[in-house]
Amino acid sequence: MGRSRSRSEAQPTGYFQRTQTLSLSLMYVLPWLLIYEIGLVILQPQAQNAAGVIVWLLFSLLGPAHIVFNLVVMLVILVAALRIRKQGGLSPHYVPLLVVETTVWAVLMGGFAVVFTTVAQENLPTLGLLLPLEAGVGDLFGAPPEGWNPGTFAIVSSVVHSAGAGFYEELVFRLILLTVLIWFFRKLLSSKEDPRRNQFAAIFLAVLISSVLFALAHHLDPANPPTLAPMIFRTVCGAFLAVIFILRGFAAAVYTHTIYDIFVFLVQSHQAGYFESSE
Repeated sequence: MGRSRSRSEAQPTGYFQRTQTLSLSLMYVLPWLLIYEIGLVILQPQAQNAAGVIVWLLFSLLGPAHIVFNLVVMLVILVAALRIRKQGGLSPHYVPLLVVETTVWAVLMGGFAVVFTTVAQENLPTLGLLLPLEAGVGDLFGAPPEGWNPGTFAIVSSVVHSAGAGFYEELVFRLILLTVLIWFFRKLLSSKEDPRRNQFAAIFLAVLISSVLFALAHHLDPANPPTLAPMIFRTVCGAFLAVIFILRGFAAAVYTHTIYDIFVFLVQSHQAGYFESSE
């Protein structure tokens, strides 16, 4: 009796605790993965995300990428489902709350983007491309396929691109890289006398390094080399998403990133005239 009660008490309960668990997070982000993978069939190759390509290349080392990837996804779903069953079920009523919460974080990122753009335009006018809000989507989305309404194409492309970026970039830079770096620096900076010593320094270094690498990953294209303004902006955004990941879990980071990117791509589409041309 005592053991079963202590185990029950140790299980996460309530919205904030349960949505922070990795098992529930993995189930909640599956829709974004499906949207991206199905969207690739429609919009390929323009919709491919760089982090997603890296993941697929790694899977291809183990065999046919599609087969290996699908097997891994099914295994993850199975393990997560078994864990969730022990933790109180899927709790689908948490999803709307998660959307509302992460929309707030995405709006905060959007507000930072607007403020940073304004300040950068006034003080750093010679640094070239400053922010995603100033970038064109023509090269990214391409021209609408024949028969597509430009406005509909812009919306679909925005959601697909955002789903890919939100899922794969958070998978690579937060769930994998940040987690490994935190573990590494904790081992490196801890002492036998006090294993918890310098825990804050370990987390700080891990967040900083993963965020800088996250920013650099957006400038792999030689046509868009890293410059001061975009590197500062994306490093800060990466750190913000890292804090969300640490405090609120993988799903919250994915949803925040995806919702923010949808907003950015829709703004870009409007600036590019996709919606005006569809009227």
